[in-house]
Amino acid sequence: MLIIVNIRQSRRRIHVIPKVATSTQQINMKFIRLALMQSLSFGLLNISFVVYVIYDFAISGQTKNSDQLVINDFLYDVSIYPIYIFSSITFATYTLASVKFRKECISTSRRLSTKLLPRFIH
Repeated sequence: MLIIVNIRQSRRRIHVIPKVATSTQQINMKFIRLALMQSLSFGLLNISFVVYVIYDFAISGQTKNSDQLVINDFLYDVSIYPIYIFSSITFATYTLASVKFRKECISTSRRLSTKLLPRFIH
């Protein structure tokens, strides 16, 4: 009987969540925000290529004159460049989304400048 009473009382107790959980939750939210920014920029910058591939598939059976070939090449070039932009925009995304990344980047650049600048000045 005493065991049953103790089990019921232990279920009614309020468990205090330590502060570590809130800091972990904040870190998780930062990672989620960073992942969302990366996914959103990936989707936005790659949608033009997806549209081009669908367009190219739709007109693949048609015979094309030289003007149409030039236009298709131009559309391909315009749709492929955002993919290159995405690969280079990762640094900017991390810089915008993460305070810790910004601090580490600034401290690393300061360390490098204090070590490398004297070597190039003399």
